[in-house]
Amino acid sequence: MTVLQKPKKGARILIVLHGAIGDVVRALPLAVRLKEQRPDIFLAWGVEPRSADILRGHSSIDKLYVFQRGKGVGAYLNYLRELRQGKFDIVLDLQRHIKSGATSFFSAVSRRIGFHPKSSREFNWLFNNEYIPYTEKFSSKLAQYQLFGDLLGLDRDVHLSSGLKVDRSCSERIKNLLVQESNTNCSGLVAVFPGSTWSSRFWLAERHAELSERLYRQHGLVSVYIGGPGERVFIDRVKEVCNVPLIDLVGQTALGELPALFANVILGIGADSGPMHIGAACEVPLVTLWGATSALRSAPLGSEDYTISADVACEPCYRSRCPIRDQICMQSITVDMVYHQVLRVLEKKSFVGRQSVVR
Repeated sequence: MTVLQKPKKGARILIVLHGAIGDVVRALPLAVRLKEQRPDIFLAWGVEPRSADILRGHSSIDKLYVFQRGKGVGAYLNYLRELRQGKFDIVLDLQRHIKSGATSFFSAVSRRIGFHPKSSREFNWLFNNEYIPYTEKFSSKLAQYQLFGDLLGLDRDVHLSSGLKVDRSCSERIKNLLVQESNTNCSGLVAVFPGSTWSSRFWLAERHAELSERLYRQHGLVSVYIGGPGERVFIDRVKEVCNVPLIDLVGQTALGELPALFANVILGIGADSGPMHIGAACEVPLVTLWGATSALRSAPLGSEDYTISADVACEPCYRSRCPIRDQICMQSITVDMVYHQVLRVLEKKSFVGRQSVVR
């Protein structure tokens, strides 16, 4: 049984969370909570390159260790060597896979805190020696991360903050991009993040186009599509069938620039993805679509009431590709269903008045 033991004064704490952008963003409130309540500690984070940009320069993180995934065993051994040199007192293994467990163990830290054995995967629990309480499979991952702070004796916060700040240079670049790409006046901008690395999470291109048309014609809202190069073909299809102006920033924004982009929109719409969680961390209201993954586990903080889950027997399947190829989960979500949730957001007085930079 784990016994509550608060960190000693000036403790050196390492967070190990290499993985997905969404997971890293959802763990940021834990880092903020740690540093706000214990400013005396030294807090470091081990992460992979794809998520590192969102952590660079963060006020709660004293040092970033980047694991160069894909560069072989030598890169991993160098990474472990750097961690050992950090002489940490506590490691928080937030990933619960074998790689994070091995990293936790071989970092030579005596106090290694991970997920409960029944909640971990790939025998991750064998590498750690303290555990948070058991959590249900489909429970909020953000809440799961906060249990690590509870175990360290931190007070519970009413309001969780990611601590993400908008960089001034990023803000200027994003504003210039939006003005440059826009060819119309509008009453506001809507960020659209249509997919992720999982093809199973994409809604239909024709329905995205129809929704963008409705938002523009009935509310003067222009859709700003964002994403990586992998969304290029999908967005081109949306543009091909869409009959109103939209802004295509796919492949034009770096991860660290997304907080600046979300600062210029009145809401966001899209799939379970890294940009979704960044938008939530920036406290932008989000309408989100769920099929292959579960909103119970990953709904964006603050917008849990605006989720739309597919009503099909196989949801959620947690498959990167639809095993029956026709994505019946996403097909079951209609434009009317999404538009209804958008109207609920627009009716909230607290969201009125955020104007577009495009004039």
